[in-house]
Order: sequence, then C-alpha cells, then structure tokens
Amino acid sequence: MAILLPLFNSLLTPSDNTIFEGVPVVATILKVLFPFDDVILSVFILFIAITILKTLTGIFREWLKSYASGTILYSLKKRLLLRYSELSYQNIICQKQGSLIYKCNVSSKMVATFLLKLSEGFSEGLKIVAIVLVLAGMQFKATSFAIIIGLCFYGLSHYFSKRISYNIGKGRVASGTSQNVIINEFLNGIKSIIVFNARERWLKKFDRQSSIFTKLYIKDNIWFSIPKYIMELIAVSLVFGVVVYLKIMYPSQFSSYLPLIGVFAFAMVKLLPSMINIGRIRMELLSNLPELENVHKALTEELHTRRKGGQAVSTFNNSIEFSNVSFCYREGVDVLQNIDLTIEKGKVTAFVGASGSGKSSLINLILGLLEPTKGGIKVDDVPLGTIDIESWNQRIGLVSQDNFIYHSTVKDNITFGDDSFNEEEIINAAKVANAHDFIFDMKEGYETIVGERGMKLSGGQQQRISIARAILRRPDILIFDEATSALDNISEQMVQEAIQNLSENHTIVLIAHRLSTVKDADKIIVLNEGRIVEAGLHDELIKASGSYYKLSQGGL
Repeated sequence: MAILLPLFNSLLTPSDNTIFEGVPVVATILKVLFPFDDVILSVFILFIAITILKTLTGIFREWLKSYASGTILYSLKKRLLLRYSELSYQNIICQKQGSLIYKCNVSSKMVATFLLKLSEGFSEGLKIVAIVLVLAGMQFKATSFAIIIGLCFYGLSHYFSKRISYNIGKGRVASGTSQNVIINEFLNGIKSIIVFNARERWLKKFDRQSSIFTKLYIKDNIWFSIPKYIMELIAVSLVFGVVVYLKIMYPSQFSSYLPLIGVFAFAMVKLLPSMINIGRIRMELLSNLPELENVHKALTEELHTRRKGGQAVSTFNNSIEFSNVSFCYREGVDVLQNIDLTIEKGKVTAFVGASGSGKSSLINLILGLLEPTKGGIKVDDVPLGTIDIESWNQRIGLVSQDNFIYHSTVKDNITFGDDSFNEEEIINAAKVANAHDFIFDMKEGYETIVGERGMKLSGGQQQRISIARAILRRPDILIFDEATSALDNISEQMVQEAIQNLSENHTIVLIAHRLSTVKDADKIIVLNEGRIVEAGLHDELIKASGSYYKLSQGGL
C-alpha cells in the first residue's frame, strides 16, 4: 500500500521529480530493486511481485489452517473419548448419552473453530496495525482521527457483544445438547416409540428445542452482520466527509491532496474487510466461548474415575467373598444392605429375586464397575480394592440380557475387535456356545454382517454369539446376567445347554428371573429389597416354603 502514494503522484503530476518525498523507504526499495528510469514501471513490477507473494502465502495459510483445524479436532475428540473411558461406571450411567455425544462431536468442533478464529483474529489485527502505521507515516493527524472513531465503535461493539453473543452461545449449547439427547433417545427407543404411537410426542419435544435453537441461530447471525454494515457506513462517510471538507476549505490546493486521498481510500478498502472480520471474529469467539467452557469442564471436572494400578491377577484360585457389603447410588438409598456371601471356584452360584432386589448391582460390584459404600469384597483373600481391575476383568466373561452387538461381522462380534485370536479358536468358542451351526448356515458364515445392534439376528442367536465372545478369552469366571429372560423356550434351552457345557470347567454366576435356569445351581441366593433372605439348593428352598417358593409359585 505504501507504493501507492508515489504512484498516484506520478500519475497525477508526471513532471514532478519528487514523487518519493515523504516515503523515502519506498523510494530506496524501488531504486535498489528496480533501477529503471520509468518509476511507474518499477512500481507496477513491485506490485505484481507482492501480489504473487500474497497468493502463495494465502494458499499456504489455508493449508495450515486446515491442517491445524483437523489436528485440533482429532486431539479434542480423542481426549474426550479417553476421558469418558476413564470415568467410573457410576459416573457414566448417571449422565445422558446425548450430552456426552454432543460434547464429543459438536462442542469439540466448535472449540477447534474457536482456536482457529483466535489465530485468524490475531492475523487480521497485525494487518490493521501495519496499514495504520503506514498511514500514520503519511498523515498522522488524519490517521489519529480515524483511530479515535474506530476505537469508539469498538468500545460500543464490545459493550453489546459481551452481553449478547455470550448469552446466545450459552443458550445454543443448552438447546443443542437437549436436541442431541432427544435424537439419541428417539433412535434407541424407536421400536417402543412406534408401538406405543409416541412418535408425535418425541417430535414435539424435538420441535420445542429446535425452535429455541433456530431463534438463537437467527439472532446470532443477525448480530454478526450488524457491525459489517455499520463499519461500511462509517468508512464511506469518513472518506466522503474528508473530501467535502478539503474541497470547501482548500479549493485551490484540492488537487494536491488527491494522491493522499486515493491512498486513504485504498487503505479503507483494505482495512474495512479486516475490521469487519475482527468484529465478527470477536462475536464468534464470545458465542463459542460456552462450547469451550463445556469441553474444558468435561476434561478437567473432578469426577470419580476408574481405579488404575494395583495387584495384577493372573488366575482365580479359591473364592469371592462379600463381608457386610452395602451399596447405594445416592446417599440414603441402599440398593444392597449387609451382604455376606461366598462364591466358590468351580461352582454354579445363582441369584434370584424380584426386579429391583439388587441382583445386577451385586454383579457390578463383582466386576469392579461399582465400589461398596460399606464393607469389603475379597478375591482369593485379597481385597478387590487393591487389585488391578483390568487384569481382574480379564478373568471374567460377561453375558447380559442386553448384549452389545454392533454393526460388523459375526467374527468381529465374537472377537470384539481383538485380532489375536485365530480362526480355530473362534470356531471352537462358537461350538461350545451352540452358535457354530447357525453361523455356518448363513450365506457369508462368520463374515456375515449382523446389522445395527444385531438386528439381523434373533435374540437367541445374539445371546449365543455373546457367550462365544465371553468364553473366547478363556476366563475363569462366567457371569450370566438375565441371559435367558427375553428368549423363547427353544432359544432358552440352547443357551442353558451352553451354560451346562461351560459349568464343568468354569465358575458360573447366574442371575435369572426364570427359576428353570437356576434349579441345577450348586447354591441359590434369594435377594429381596437389597438383602439376602434365603440361600440353598433348589429342592431345599422349595421345601422351606419361603421367598424362593413364592417366586416359583409366581410362574417363574
């Protein structure tokens, strides 16, 4: 931009030999780089060279921005997912999945954008400073006047944007999170929603949040655009006002001011986009600041995390002992109370009881997913709290009612993505689980895609794949948590046969509603409202005519 004053002077006063007066640095550069007699030619060559350099640096800047954005986004998503994996099971189940997904997918993207906008704002700021310094060197008074007007506008913009943009951003985070939660609930419960004709209710819930989000989105964009038009108005009015003032006050010298006016006009053309961007970027930063706070809180909030380290467990030798164990999810509400029991190696131990009696919570304590609020659990006389949980989980295979079957092949669902198992091991595990025959009958066999949540498989087939997955890792203990409760009689029989095959070489822990599943267990423990009310063999408990007998009479 500094070369424009000598250029305009040369064009408007060709006979003037002092065209570089007032800008000696430019004169020196031009004379050294371009020792031509024709000044205009020198200026144009320099102008073209600068334009080429600007183009190349612009391309590099865009590449750098894209690379930085992708890297930041990847890093944030990975850190958030790692953070989720480190949280305790209790913390995870107490949070809404939609909220966690929103932070990982949406908030992380907004934070990456926030950081890029910050660097972009810094770049635009440097450009403004450079142009202002050049203008000040040419005409200090006029530049000072323009700076004062610019600072006044910035002050007003700062006052309003701090109050409006940030609050819009907070509202957008809350509304966006709610939308994500509703979508997640809708997709997870689509079957029940359709059957119960609840589609309209869920759509209305979504509409309410979408309406709020849309209003905030519109308000945000309108607010972003206002400074642009105000700045344009101020800039044009300023240049026009200066021209009118000079024309009226100095009519005879007006032509001598035209080169300087031309430079200032060109400077405005270059400054205006940068000033508009600075204003827009600032409001975007304030609007996205709640997203940054959202991610920062998720990464730094003091939450109970999974216990790490401790004594490694390579095998299960004797027993699991509960000593006066109590547990509650929230203070004052005990799910389990004063539990004393022993699960012996090589035995089949079953837990029965009505829904809400604490069976699943007890299993989660065995798995180390939850920790007792009172009492203690020992594995082979070693406190579970001092054992490395990951090594302990390696000794356990879990089959639950709602097994996690994901969109991949049968083979991947059995190995759970672990490539260390060979084909023979996979097939043997499937045979023990009574799964090999139906897998073999599929067109693609073990390479068959099972669909989202295993929707291409029956309930019994899903359970048998889950059993194969559990035994493939060669655990010492197998836990079946309501593994047959949702199955028909034939499927239940197939799963029970698989359990029977496994009981010869494993310690089995069963949770069941159906007493037919547990009648052959070595020990049956009856739970009621978080307490053990009976324990013994099937025949003994039937003869005792207590809680177990009442459950049997209830058709279980």
